[in-house]
Amino acid sequence: MAKRALLNLKQLINRNVEAAVMPQEDQKVAFVQSLTTFLQTIKDNENNSEEFQKGAFRDFLESVITDKQINVSDRIDLAIYNGSTSESTVGVIVEYKKLDNKAEMMRQDNLNAKGFRELVAYYLKERIINKNLEVKRGIVTNGYDFFVIDSRELEKHFIKNKKLVDNFKKFENRQLSSTNTDFLYSEVIAPEIDKAINKGIYIGYFNLNDYILRNSKQVTIKQSKVTQLYRFFSSENLLNEMVFADSNKLNKDFYNELLYIMGLAEKKSDGSKVIDRLPEKKRQYSSLVENTIEQLDINDVDHDKQYDIAVQLVVVWINRILFLKLLESSLISFNKSENYKFLTSDKIASFDDLNELFFGIMAKKEEDRSPRLKEKFEYVPYMNSSLFEKSELELSRNGLTINQLRDADIEIYSKTKLKDENGKKLTGKLSILDYLFKFLESYDFTSIADAKSKKEQDQLINASVLGLIFEKINGYKDGSFFTPGKITMYMAKRAVRQAVVTKVNEVMDWNAQDIIQLATRTRDFEFSMEDRKRVSDAIDTLKILDPAVGSGHFLVSILNELIAIKTTLRVLFDADGNLLNDINCTVANDELIIQDITGDNYSYNANDTNSLRIQKAIFEQKKIIIENCLYGVDLNPNSVNICRLRLWIELLKNAYYTENVGGGYAS
Repeated sequence: MAKRALLNLKQLINRNVEAAVMPQEDQKVAFVQSLTTFLQTIKDNENNSEEFQKGAFRDFLESVITDKQINVSDRIDLAIYNGSTSESTVGVIVEYKKLDNKAEMMRQDNLNAKGFRELVAYYLKERIINKNLEVKRGIVTNGYDFFVIDSRELEKHFIKNKKLVDNFKKFENRQLSSTNTDFLYSEVIAPEIDKAINKGIYIGYFNLNDYILRNSKQVTIKQSKVTQLYRFFSSENLLNEMVFADSNKLNKDFYNELLYIMGLAEKKSDGSKVIDRLPEKKRQYSSLVENTIEQLDINDVDHDKQYDIAVQLVVVWINRILFLKLLESSLISFNKSENYKFLTSDKIASFDDLNELFFGIMAKKEEDRSPRLKEKFEYVPYMNSSLFEKSELELSRNGLTINQLRDADIEIYSKTKLKDENGKKLTGKLSILDYLFKFLESYDFTSIADAKSKKEQDQLINASVLGLIFEKINGYKDGSFFTPGKITMYMAKRAVRQAVVTKVNEVMDWNAQDIIQLATRTRDFEFSMEDRKRVSDAIDTLKILDPAVGSGHFLVSILNELIAIKTTLRVLFDADGNLLNDINCTVANDELIIQDITGDNYSYNANDTNSLRIQKAIFEQKKIIIENCLYGVDLNPNSVNICRLRLWIELLKNAYYTENVGGGYAS
């Protein structure tokens, strides 16, 4: 195998870190100050000792990774530990070389230098002698040049090299010709590094000089590069720490309390988890299901049908309310103002008010709304969605609409996450609607990219979590089987990438083997705009079918992956037919992450012309893919409705304000 090209800095950053680690301005300022101080120190002290320069690098690491031990470890120059003390395991091995020590420092044209050999020796000792399974990567640096090798590559080329491991063990046991470490480096390790290089070991490289402004006596970091450097040096990246909760993992606290408000609970039945009515002694008769059953009974609906009809109606209503919560969250985010809240007890004091919101606002264009409702829900846009058309059950003799429920007090869930003004768990009773809105308000209905801390991420209820909740409630009778999110994402990525390669090859008469080979053609500066449009249109003709669609998780993954592929190939166009080259899209934790050219996460600003252009482009592209490319069927018609809801939610994320109406727009 030919030698591989070195990975760049962007490729050395974990995809989830790139998506979710978003430094705030004060964090950027502190990071730049620490990095500038370090680089200025070694620049002004080029001829000082290696220990001095290494100490400056340690000071920098301690300032940006504040909760981990950073120290020497045996012969290792610097180790970033997995914990806050030296009792924890080594997570990153750093081999540091003095700036003028060119003989021992790795270079792009001489990778097999002493620095690399030492790094391999230290890794072998950590793994074989110290039995450390938690080393994440190795770094060889002189403060400017950074060579980075992931532990997977160190494992593949060195730990799984039986000859090398046997010789290393013999060296440690003094069974080789020499006990000198230079003998270990040159005679035992160096030949195996040559083999690894020839086999194509992945090694990353970047030089901090490329991130510094020129023609200045003082070190100045390029502002456009700060976010990327911040992410690389974060503990989340270097130590492979969890960035956020799995977006496809059910938030049990949210799920269980929502079921309680509905009047349901999950239980085991014949080995499966099913959702059922609460036992009679535990029923809250103002809960949504019990409330509905009571009204159905008043209307003389067949007693045997009351429970099933009630659950079906409540699921429809809850789907609408959760969608409205996502809409409210988007409006607040788009406008940077809490004034856009509308799911509050002062605006919706009764089920009559909620019914008016469903059918007098959401189902009607602004010009068709009554003056009273238009004033009351001033900022709520029209949604061209059948979600707010009355369902067959609501229109039938055996059904009812939500305004027929009575508003009454309900006992607060014993395991509620709601707090009073003193921070203690809320107890007592609340009106059912007030309780529902306070409960929803206690969680964050935004994107993973907007959550700034692990605490915020734990409170996150995004579209993936809602989809799982929708599907579980929908399969309340007999339980449901769910394909794990990571498997769905993997399947979607593999399937859609191969489909794109096949389709583009067919249209363009190419023979590319993968997306990377496609990108070498489409990212060429001389690749014409006309041909880019042909590639884009070819992707839009793909047809993807999920024959057991469930909540639509697979189709949502396909949707996001197709848009990410278009940005990779540089064939994503805006609504006016112009190429959209100032963003990059990736899929992380099952969400589409949009970033600008500096690596900062994109956030829609309705008052910014370019931001509106990006928002419209993503919305229109999603709409094209949903309408032309995605197909799903299911034995359960309610599953299809939930899938449709999931896709509406994906459109909602990129809804925008129209120039002529001033209201949010979605399809």
